[in-house]
Amino acid sequence: KMGMGPDEISKERKTEIGKVYKELGVISEKRAFEASNSAFKNYYLLNLKTKLKLEEVMLELKALPEIENVEKNYINRAN
Repeated sequence: KMGMGPDEISKERKTEIGKVYKELGVISEKRAFEASNSAFKNYYLLNLKTKLKLEEVMLELKALPEIENVEKNYINRAN
Protein backbone atom coordinates (compact mmCIF):
# COMPACT_ATOMS: atom_id res chain seq x y z
CA LYS A 1 0.00 0.00 0.00
CA MET A 2 1.09 3.53 -0.57
CA GLY A 3 3.14 4.91 2.28
CA MET A 4 4.09 1.51 3.66
CA GLY A 5 7.64 1.02 4.79
CA PRO A 6 9.59 -2.11 3.89
CA ASP A 7 9.15 -3.43 7.43
CA GLU A 8 5.37 -3.39 6.99
CA ILE A 9 5.35 -5.66 3.93
CA SER A 10 4.83 -9.38 4.57
CA LYS A 11 7.64 -11.83 3.96
CA GLU A 12 5.57 -13.57 1.28
CA ARG A 13 4.96 -10.29 -0.56
CA LYS A 14 8.66 -9.40 -0.35
CA THR A 15 9.41 -12.76 -2.01
CA GLU A 16 6.89 -11.99 -4.78
CA ILE A 17 8.41 -8.54 -5.32
CA GLY A 18 11.88 -10.13 -5.45
CA LYS A 19 10.68 -12.42 -8.26
CA VAL A 20 9.29 -9.43 -10.16
CA TYR A 21 12.60 -7.59 -9.68
CA LYS A 22 14.49 -10.57 -11.08
CA GLU A 23 12.17 -10.78 -14.11
CA LEU A 24 12.65 -7.06 -14.75
CA GLY A 25 16.44 -7.26 -14.59
CA VAL A 26 17.05 -5.67 -11.18
CA ILE A 27 20.52 -6.76 -10.04
CA SER A 28 20.71 -4.85 -6.76
CA GLU A 29 18.69 -2.70 -4.38
CA LYS A 30 19.90 -0.39 -1.62
CA ARG A 31 18.54 2.41 0.49
CA ALA A 32 19.25 5.80 -1.00
CA PHE A 33 19.71 7.30 2.48
CA GLU A 34 20.82 5.58 5.69
CA ALA A 35 19.00 7.76 8.24
CA SER A 36 16.19 5.69 9.75
CA ASN A 37 14.17 8.73 10.87
CA SER A 38 14.56 10.59 7.59
CA ALA A 39 11.64 11.50 5.36
CA PHE A 40 13.63 9.65 2.69
CA LYS A 41 13.99 6.34 4.57
CA ASN A 42 11.83 4.54 2.00
CA TYR A 43 13.82 5.72 -1.02
CA TYR A 44 15.74 2.97 -2.79
CA LEU A 45 18.18 2.81 -5.67
CA LEU A 46 17.85 -0.12 -8.04
CA ASN A 47 20.65 -1.16 -10.35
CA LEU A 48 19.43 -2.78 -13.55
CA LYS A 49 21.03 -5.00 -16.15
CA THR A 50 22.32 -3.06 -19.13
CA LYS A 51 20.47 -2.89 -22.44
CA LEU A 52 17.01 -2.98 -20.89
CA LYS A 53 14.11 -0.90 -22.14
CA LEU A 54 14.11 1.45 -19.18
CA GLU A 55 10.71 2.97 -19.86
CA GLU A 56 9.09 -0.49 -19.86
CA VAL A 57 10.82 -1.46 -16.61
CA MET A 58 9.68 1.79 -15.01
CA LEU A 59 6.06 1.13 -16.01
CA GLU A 60 6.21 -2.39 -14.55
CA LEU A 61 7.66 -1.06 -11.28
CA LYS A 62 5.03 1.68 -11.06
CA ALA A 63 2.33 -1.01 -11.38
CA LEU A 64 3.40 -2.55 -8.05
CA PRO A 65 1.13 -1.19 -5.28
CA GLU A 66 4.07 -0.95 -2.85
CA ILE A 67 5.94 1.49 -5.10
CA GLU A 68 4.79 5.10 -5.06
CA ASN A 69 7.10 6.54 -7.69
CA VAL A 70 9.89 5.58 -10.08
CA GLU A 71 12.45 7.97 -11.54
CA LYS A 72 15.64 7.64 -13.53
CA ASN A 73 18.94 8.11 -11.73
CA TYR A 74 21.66 7.86 -14.32
CA ILE A 75 25.21 6.97 -13.31
CA ASN A 76 27.76 8.86 -15.37
CA ARG A 77 31.34 7.68 -15.61
CA ALA A 78 34.33 9.38 -17.14
CA ASN A 79 36.73 7.22 -19.12
